[in-house]
Parts: sequence; structure tokens; C-alpha cells
Amino acid sequence: MELVTVQAAMTGDYSLALQAFTLNPLISNGLQAEALLQDMLLAHENYLPQFAPAIEHIKERRNNQ
Repeated sequence: MELVTVQAAMTGDYSLALQAFTLNPLISNGLQAEALLQDMLLAHENYLPQFAPAIEHIKERRNNQ
């Protein structure tokens, strides 16, 4: 899990970040993992420029709901 987390953080790969959240034993299911990841990315946007494309996509999806 830790290696996937580091790789996601270094590359800004949203899919890897989601995989890392899903592998975490404290997160009970994939829907919860995705919601937590999206909330975390939005809350820490200024510190995660490598995730800028994913963050913009999340914002667009939330604005269209």
C-alpha cells in the first residue's frame, strides 16, 4: 500500500491514488475511498500541483451535479 501511495504522490496519477485508498484497511469500500480521495485532493489542492488535472475534473463534475 505504501509503495502505491508514494508512486501516486510522485506522479499525480489519480488511478494509483484511488488504488492506494482502496487498499487501506481503514476504508471500507471503493465508494468511500473515492469520496475521501476527492475531498482530500480538493482540500489540499494548493499542495498537490501534480494532481491539477484530476482536481479540475473533480470540480467540473461537482459543478455539474
